[in-house]
Amino acid sequence: MADETEKVEGASKPPIFENKAVMLAVMVVLQAGLAFGAMKFVIQPALQPAAAEGEVSEEQAEAEARQRGILVSLDEMVVSLSSADRPRYLRTNIAVEAADESAAALVTERMAEFRDAAIMSLSSHGASDLLSFEGKESVKAEIKEALKDLLDEGQILNIYYSDFVVQ
Repeated sequence: MADETEKVEGASKPPIFENKAVMLAVMVVLQAGLAFGAMKFVIQPALQPAAAEGEVSEEQAEAEARQRGILVSLDEMVVSLSSADRPRYLRTNIAVEAADESAAALVTERMAEFRDAAIMSLSSHGASDLLSFEGKESVKAEIKEALKDLLDEGQILNIYYSDFVVQ
């Protein structure tokens, strides 16, 4: 009988941490808890200021879009430049920055007038005027003034060259 009690005591179940299935379950639960804690207390707070900045930047983007205006291309133009010795040509593409949708619609509606004003301004200059940065900027200001006469004050915000080749 003493042998039977020793066998019963010896046949007792192993401690809980010696069971591999239990250890695996405990490790999975701990890893899930750590991942949740890291997400909740480390990653999410770090992302929230970025989200707040994103909301502000969207508002700023809308404000900038209103300030920047709408670009309307006057399409490609080939202009003969004033030259005494030989014919010179300018191939350019000019974009007009309109203040709002209504101004952009007017530019599109009256495209021929805007192209004419730009061509007249460009053709009055020689190739040497247009080769320097200052010359391009002064012609841009001249075109802007000529186009402002076609619309109300403040409707044309800027003029941009998207292509500019003198030959």
